[in-house]
Amino acid sequence: MPEIRRTFGKYLRELRQSRSLGLREVSRQVIRQPGARGLSPAYLSLIERGHVEIPQQHILRHLSVVLGVDDNLFAAIAQGLRIVTLSDLLEQSSLHHAILVELRSGTARYPAIISAIIEILQASPGGFQGLRAIHFQEGKVDGFLSFDPKLRRRRR
Repeated sequence: MPEIRRTFGKYLRELRQSRSLGLREVSRQVIRQPGARGLSPAYLSLIERGHVEIPQQHILRHLSVVLGVDDNLFAAIAQGLRIVTLSDLLEQSSLHHAILVELRSGTARYPAIISAIIEILQASPGGFQGLRAIHFQEGKVDGFLSFDPKLRRRRR
């Protein structure tokens, strides 16, 4: 369980930082959500470092709204399901460095992204085994590729 907490916390921190939000700002925005109670910056920091249990579902929902991600994604990570970021996949494969550059510049096209994902996963040990979804958000490209019908991204 501590490994799941660390993985979730790391992902939460990366999302927060990628949106240039500080702990205090996320805390303030969560409190503004209808029905939300307090979420202190200190507690949020403990979550990100994996020092406390993963928050309850209602807190995850509020965090997902503030950070602009699907709450199914948070729920899946909190359950310990294998979800990777596209950047992680592409960084593991020097063959697809050009796609990573395109993603970060916002010029990548979805067919090229999906082809790269499939090639990398087929070449990696374990491939698709145990992988439930891939979340990618680089530059202007934001996507959620799910291999599990329970994790389908909902339109907002």
